[in-house]
Amino acid sequence: MSSVTLDRLVLFAISILWRATAVTYLTQFVAAMAGMRWRCLAGWLRKLLAQADPSLESGMAREAAMGILRHPMIGSAARCGDFVTRDQLVAVLGWQTRPEELARLEMWFDHAMKRATRDYRRRAGVLSALAALGVTAATVHDARSAVVVWVLLSLGSPFWYDLLKRVVPVLRK
Repeated sequence: MSSVTLDRLVLFAISILWRATAVTYLTQFVAAMAGMRWRCLAGWLRKLLAQADPSLESGMAREAAMGILRHPMIGSAARCGDFVTRDQLVAVLGWQTRPEELARLEMWFDHAMKRATRDYRRRAGVLSALAALGVTAATVHDARSAVVVWVLLSLGSPFWYDLLKRVVPVLRK
């Protein structure tokens, strides 16, 4: 039985880190090309608008959400914005809020955006697992090792960077 040295562990962690970084970049690239972030946000804006005005038809809510995301304060005519704050939404819609309504509006918006964030993270997690599978298939040719590497890549690059930072003193600075 061979002993595992610190050098081998660090080399292994570095190889997993670069693969995990490749997975992260691949995931972000595909998500950006597919417009995952703004599409998810548009869906949640439609839901928010439908809650704010139950008489709003689905098509009108969709158009309004796209108008919000293309407003110059948030995006542009050519590109939908992928992030909107409560203050931006209030300004774009021209809502007049009284101080006593502000707390309710903040809670309503923040709750919906937390749900939108969870929805996006779930979608990005699936995309990341698929990217990890692709990177694993491209870099590992032993079936048993491939399963281990795929599971380790699924932990993500922040996990591996933190691990390396704890082990390698140079990275602590």
